[in-house]
Order: sequence, then C-alpha cells, then structure tokens
Amino acid sequence: MIIGALIALLFLGGSGASLMTGSLERLDEQLQTVVSDQATLEQAMAVSDSIAEVDKEWAKKDAEQEEALGKLMGDYESSPREMTALLRQIQLDRSDYEDALIAARAELKEILSREEWAEVFTRNSE
Repeated sequence: MIIGALIALLFLGGSGASLMTGSLERLDEQLQTVVSDQATLEQAMAVSDSIAEVDKEWAKKDAEQEEALGKLMGDYESSPREMTALLRQIQLDRSDYEDALIAARAELKEILSREEWAEVFTRNSE
C-alpha cells in the first residue's frame, strides 16, 4: 500500500498542490463582472482572498512534503515507519486543505444569490 502511494505521488506529479490557483484569477474576474452590489462583492472577494491564502499555504507545505518524501525514498537507511508517518501527515494536511476549500465554498454560497452563483461558476468554467 505504501509503495502504491509513493508511486502515485512521484509519477503523477505530486499530490495536486494548488488545486485552485488557475481558477482563482478567473473567479475574481467573474465576481467583479457578475456581482453588482458593492457590499456583496467585497464579501465575496474577501472569501476569494482567503481561498488564495489557503491555496498558497498548501502549495508551500505540499512542496516541502514532496521534497521530504523524495529524500526518504532516496535514503537507503530510511525505514517504512518513517515513510508511513510522513504519508499519514500528508494525508492529514491534504484533508485540512480540502476542508478549508469546502468551508470557503459554503461561505461564498451564503453571500451570492443563486443567480449570481450560477453565472459566476458558469463563466468561471469556460
């Protein structure tokens, strides 16, 4: 099981850091285009900014963990216990990142109307 996870991390290009990076710029643009009420726009942009910060922190942590995993893989003396501990920490950190994104989505959903939501995310996916 550990070997499968290591192979996936190494050959599939890491663990998917910065899942949102490409979409955040488009999200900001679409919020500014779609949301006409200034107070609503400010709230939505604040959520977008918090997503960007979480994404930036995750990307840094993910890069550090990938480097540590690479070192463990290359160290003849490293033990399976060390790799297991690191992989478990990577899973926990990834779960925290995903939870933060889900919470931000819920927060944004409370701010935008159903119509704004549909327009922002229809445009954002194009």
